[in-house]
Amino acid sequence: MIKSINPWIAVFVFLVFFHGLRGAYGDATVFAVASTLLILESKGKFKHLHASKPEVPRFLIVGILILTAAVLYLSPRHSLLDGILMLLLLPGALYLVWYPDRGRKPKNGSLPIRRAKFVWFYLILAMSLIELYAFFMSQIIDNDYVYPTISIVLDEPLDTGLGRALWVTLWALSGVGLLRIWRRKK
Repeated sequence: MIKSINPWIAVFVFLVFFHGLRGAYGDATVFAVASTLLILESKGKFKHLHASKPEVPRFLIVGILILTAAVLYLSPRHSLLDGILMLLLLPGALYLVWYPDRGRKPKNGSLPIRRAKFVWFYLILAMSLIELYAFFMSQIIDNDYVYPTISIVLDEPLDTGLGRALWVTLWALSGVGLLRIWRRKK
């Protein structure tokens, strides 16, 4: 019996097929594993890692972020060290995001919530359609640079250690901000 449906399942399953179609089997595997975990959770096969949203001390997040940025700055892109780093970070990432979504929430009908849903939905939809268009057009004309996808645009900056260190810092801080996992000072 399904306890609840997580809307991310549909997104992740779509991404499995999309990445498989484009030949990015590593990416397809990541989304296949995520899809499987979410499906198993929705069927009640296992519980969340912890009962409530975690709060992490700022010094810990900043320390891990500095270490991660340093490794990415110093190591070649797609190196064994990069892979080991990502595998070491995975349990921490799962710990931070795998908790039941409980607690007080703003009403769905409030104007700020409706406005935010509208803006984010159409922004994500537009970016997804642009990305799909660029991907298919680059395949049709066999030229990644006339219709570049986001990964093509980011390849050059991410080939440098500094670009990768800055990117992971921005990426991680945006996630920390969205999840609101800073431990609040008392």
